[in-house]
Amino acid sequence: MEASCATLYCKADKNQAILVEEAQSCPYFNSSCAPGNVAQSPDGCCSVCQQCTDLNGYVYDLGTTWTKDLCTECTCTESVLIECRVQECKDPVCSPGYKLITRQGTEEQCCPDKECEPLAVTCPEVSLPTCAYDQDLKNITGENGCTSYACECTSSCPQPVQVGHLDPGESWTLDTGTGCCPVYIKSCNPESCTPESCPQFYESRQINSTSCCSQYICERPKDLCIYSPPNSSNTTLKKIGESWDESVCKECTCAGNSVNPGNPYNPSDPGSPDILPEVQCTTQQCLKEPRSKDYVYEEVTDPDKCCSQWNKVACKVDGSHKQIGDHWYGSTSCDKFECQQGSDGQIQIKLTQQKCDTICDEGYEYMSDEGSCCGSCLQTHCVDATGQLILPNQTIQPEPCRKQKCVPGENGKFILVEEIETCPALDTNCPKDKIQVSENGCCRNCNLTESDCKLKSKKETVGVITFFDDVHGNCRNLQSLPGIMECKGTCQSGNSFDQKLGYHVSECTCCQAKEQTSITISITCDDGAQVNREISVPSSCSCELCSETLSGLTNQVITNINSNTAVAGESDPGAGGYGANLVASGDPDSGANLQAPGYGANLGQANLAGYP
Repeated sequence: MEASCATLYCKADKNQAILVEEAQSCPYFNSSCAPGNVAQSPDGCCSVCQQCTDLNGYVYDLGTTWTKDLCTECTCTESVLIECRVQECKDPVCSPGYKLITRQGTEEQCCPDKECEPLAVTCPEVSLPTCAYDQDLKNITGENGCTSYACECTSSCPQPVQVGHLDPGESWTLDTGTGCCPVYIKSCNPESCTPESCPQFYESRQINSTSCCSQYICERPKDLCIYSPPNSSNTTLKKIGESWDESVCKECTCAGNSVNPGNPYNPSDPGSPDILPEVQCTTQQCLKEPRSKDYVYEEVTDPDKCCSQWNKVACKVDGSHKQIGDHWYGSTSCDKFECQQGSDGQIQIKLTQQKCDTICDEGYEYMSDEGSCCGSCLQTHCVDATGQLILPNQTIQPEPCRKQKCVPGENGKFILVEEIETCPALDTNCPKDKIQVSENGCCRNCNLTESDCKLKSKKETVGVITFFDDVHGNCRNLQSLPGIMECKGTCQSGNSFDQKLGYHVSECTCCQAKEQTSITISITCDDGAQVNREISVPSSCSCELCSETLSGLTNQVITNINSNTAVAGESDPGAGGYGANLVASGDPDSGANLQAPGYGANLGQANLAGYP
């Protein structure tokens, strides 16, 4: 500041007037002020710079207006002051459940465009309040858009009613100022209360109560029991520990039960805790009539005793009464029961069981006898000297010349019959190498003839099978049959005197089929039809006993209608004998004819005795 002007004024100082000069201070003058903006103050004392400078050092001429920011506009006034005006933004007010947002693209404006959009709010679960009878349930939507409920006074009050019952001393009063609607309330009138009385030996004591009338309780004596006999009005007092009989079956005691079980009552201790005198009675339980399937009971009563006595008077079996001395049998005849009186005088059932011997000799088996306690040993096998068991009608051969058979005997017994084979005398002139043993190993005989009985293939087989068919006419095999076999060869035979029988016995064996097998062949008939037939041919041969029925035949034919099988064979009538067998099978309905080749004989529909 520089002093450019002075002010003179008169001032009294110690009763003297003095002239005082006071220099005038000029405001700071910016030396960098533009020459065109320099002016003098009105008093001419100071130089004034007529321009505005902001905080950032920017210079503005008088009357200049500029934008400080988006919302502020400033002006350099005539008084060399910077005056700024700030634009005021006013946001819209959003309804409950909406939020204020800025519209995109208007963020650079002083007052961006704003609008309300719904809030994404998860409202909590609310429960409906229970409104009084004079209230209505209202639905309220909060600022967050969530719904709540409240009870408000109803606009239409119902007619007041008296609900519940009145206790002693109470009356109904209509209340019109407490709730939303008029309602009846209970009022207490103590002057209308009546005193209560207690039973005999009880004392009355008032207790705190919220009831209109004072409440009293009737307390019994603390150290005495009040006892009222059944069917009697003679009530008496009993001391603690005193006992008495109410009836022959019921005994009662005046018991002093302590209020605190951990500190029992002691009559001699004044500090003993309170007790609860109580009459406790015990009734003797009597047995009912015993339920028994074995005995009959009778009741015996005594007026001086509480319970009756039940005595056994008889035994019982399946509902039937049995007296002393009666006996009967159980499920088997081995169990014998008897109703008897025991040593203690009580009736009892005694069981006696019979034991049976079930061990039998070898060849016998124990068999139960229905209706009897014990069974018996029945013979089931014969027993030989070695102890071997032999079934009835079974034959065994313990030695080559000895057979044994178990056969029925008398009285249902089985006996062992022995058969001993007698061998014919062996020719003393028989060479040793010709001596043979019989098949069962018992006898020796002289075999002077070699046996060459063998299975051979039949050479000429074309036309060996011929028959007549009702549908196709005459039929025969036109091709050779390679599978056709036959038995040929010699076997031993002869006649000798049997010393035991006293006459000559013939023994004749022939070369015969021992086993057979089946083959299928094709037969051609006159009409050209091909018919398949199954035939049986020998598969093994041996010397077997000759049949008397067929011994004189030179050609054998056996036709079995059931199996539709024909057997054809040849045999040598000579002493050694040889033969061939052939079995053919045809249609059982065709009435087949079989012709044996080599003899020119038409055998026709051959049947054996015993076949249709």
